[in-house]
Formats: sequence, C-alpha cells, structure tokens
Amino acid sequence: MINGITSAEKYAADMKRPVKAIALEPGFARRASRAFVCGGMGGALVMHEKGWLGHKEVVLHAGEGPVYAIQWRGNLIAWANDLVRSRTPAGDGPVLTVPQGVKIYDTASSQRITFIDRPANSPRADLFKCTLFWQDDQTLLIGWADHIKIARVSQVPVRNGMSVATAGLATSTQYVVEITAIFQVDCMISGICPYEKEKGYLVLAYVSPDQYDNEATDDPAEQRRKAANRPELRIISRQGEEMSLDALSLTNYHLYGCNDYVLVPSNRAAEELYVVASPKDVVLARPRDEADHVNWLVERKRFAEALQVAETLQDRHGHGLDVRAIGVKYISHLFEQGESVAFAAYDLD
Repeated sequence: MINGITSAEKYAADMKRPVKAIALEPGFARRASRAFVCGGMGGALVMHEKGWLGHKEVVLHAGEGPVYAIQWRGNLIAWANDLVRSRTPAGDGPVLTVPQGVKIYDTASSQRITFIDRPANSPRADLFKCTLFWQDDQTLLIGWADHIKIARVSQVPVRNGMSVATAGLATSTQYVVEITAIFQVDCMISGICPYEKEKGYLVLAYVSPDQYDNEATDDPAEQRRKAANRPELRIISRQGEEMSLDALSLTNYHLYGCNDYVLVPSNRAAEELYVVASPKDVVLARPRDEADHVNWLVERKRFAEALQVAETLQDRHGHGLDVRAIGVKYISHLFEQGESVAFAAYDLD
C-alpha cells in the first residue's frame, strides 16, 4: 500500500505472499507512470506501472528465491535474493541450488546486467539481511552479513557485441560492473550509506550476542535466548579501517535482531543527518563538530581542556561557546575538590 503524504493519492497491490522490499521510481511524484517495484517471499521482482486501467504488473525476474532488498536509481534497479534449494518436478531428482546474491536490472534495455555473488559461508539471509544503497548513479554499496562490497557500474561502447578497442567505431553501449573494494568487519551490517561524501561509509552495526559452545545442551539457562547487544554507528574509511564508534541505547534493544534496524540518510541539503529506526525508536544522528567536543569534555569534567578548545574557537571564528560558563563550572569543581583556584589568566567577565 502506497499513500500520499500531502495528497489523497494511494495505490495498492496484492502480492499474495509477504512483501519484504519495495522501491519507488526516482521522481515518483513527478512521473506519470507512478512506477514501483516490490518483492518478497514470492520470489519475484515485480514492477507496477500506471496505465489507462490502473497499475499493470510486469515480472522483471523470478525463480531465484525471496527478495529481501531493492534499490532503484536512474534506470538501474538493484536487488538481493536468498538461496533456493529445490528438487526436480518429479521430486526424486537431485537438489538444485540457485546462488544468492545481488543483481542489477537496466530498465532502458529491459535486461539484467550483472550478478554479484554473496560471500561464501555467510549466515542465513533471512536473519541477516542484505542492505543496498546507491551512492551515486554509478556506485552501489552492498552490506551483507559481515561483508561490504563496493560495485562500480560503467558503460562501455560496443559494436556488434565487441568492444570498441577491437571493433572500431561504436554503435551502442553496454554496462560493465566492477567490484572496486571488499571489506570484512567484526559485526553484522544492518545498514550502510556514504558518510560525508568522500570521507568513508556510515555503518549501522549489529554485534551478535555471545553463544554457548554447546548449543545442544539440555540446560534451560543455556537454551534461553541470549540478550542482544546495543546497535552501533561506525564510521569506516574507504580503506576499510574503523574511524569511530558510537553505541546507541534504544528501547528494548536487547530483544531485537539484525533485521530490526534501518539506517537512512536524510535528504536535507542544508545539513548532514542520518535516521536510525528500530521497532520502538527513531533517532536522528549527525556528525560531531568542535562544539560537541567541548561539551563532551565538560561532561567528563575536563574543564581545563574545554576552556582551551573553546577559546581557540573564539579566536578562530570570532564566536563560540560560553567560555565564562565553562570557567564558572571549573571554579566550582575546584572548590568541590578542595583545590586552590588561580584564574588570573582567564577573563571571565
């Protein structure tokens, strides 16, 4: 069900099976086609497009397992499917295995252009979902289980199915996808997006709870479900190195799994904001600045350092934090500790 926020416009589609992912056509509100794609446990990626008699359904891909994630940018649709095991129609043949991974579909040519395999020995996809994000028209970020892949999509001129380098002048182009980076992290990935443009990636990390060595134990205490850890926001550089980590205290976090969290960057152009959602909370996150650092020092009663940084901010920008208020807190702290006060160097007026 799609409902307009500022209008009475709404669209509904009965997929017969549970829907796990949906993506709207870029510029959905401005397009007459009002197209969207969805997928789920039915194992089909279906496009719905508005026509004279309502939305028509077109199956873009099917038969390769449940669809757990979809991202649409420009004329490229990326989606992730789960592993499928099935037998021959007679039921007595060998088990057929369809590989799980990420696929990209070109709406202009109505063709699938690539398949990106999932890392080997990955945990169950229904418990640790794939997350996709188009950084730009050519770069797809893929986070699945404990791996991050960066895919670069480019167009190569071709002529009669051959590259221009060997065939002369081009008559058309085809897409080529290259994996430019692969990182493995020590957590499961609930969400991923670019951080401060070229600086790195922001990852919503789910740290799996500790497991007992003997999972087949009869001890009720060991059979009891383990409490989950707090989710974390991590900044990872483009070289795969962790630069920062902040744990989030969300309501009932101990009850949730990897698939219960969502990370989405805000579309606000004025400032960089990120939205973290759980079943009970919605949290807005933003990059820390120098003022945040001063507040952090004050909270930890490191007043001398806070005063030094605050004064530097005033000298650099002509304004800053309330240096006098920080100084007053410092004096009060020294009195509480029974220490002598010497503030001749600070002008608290």
